[in-house]
Amino acid sequence: MTTIIIFILVIGVVSTLVLDIWAQLQQKLAGVPAPDWGVAGRWVKGLTHGQWVLDADAGQGPSSHDKTVGWLFHYGVGIVYAALLFVIGGSVFAVQPTLGPPIAVGLVLATLAGLFIFLPGLGAGVAGSKLPDQKAAIMHMLVGHLIFALAQYLTALTLSALL
Repeated sequence: MTTIIIFILVIGVVSTLVLDIWAQLQQKLAGVPAPDWGVAGRWVKGLTHGQWVLDADAGQGPSSHDKTVGWLFHYGVGIVYAALLFVIGGSVFAVQPTLGPPIAVGLVLATLAGLFIFLPGLGAGVAGSKLPDQKAAIMHMLVGHLIFALAQYLTALTLSALL
């Protein structure tokens, strides 16, 4: 059980870090804005008060507390997704990782959650329908989550070889 917990924590943190590095590279090389985890933190804090959609007209930018909440939320979700790898793949995933669970969780589930929970919650509409370039936003999300899923798989492979 301890091994599974270590796997979950390491896979969650490493794959989320890889996603963040990818976002920074996209921003520097292609001008694609990286996610603002401070805004996400404001949304998460609003959820605790029953506010399901972020009020973008609140007039204030994210505070340092919002940024902390957003980053903790971001990495917490990455860890939850790592736990789901074991729900789908079973404990054997720690010994013999396969690509199926990371594709199901890291690509499919994470993308669907982003399109149908996260973006609407931030006020961007279902599947980013209120964004200036919805197709580009969806494509960036798909590519980012594909990289996230591959990072989950490669991290699991590395850990299984080490332990």
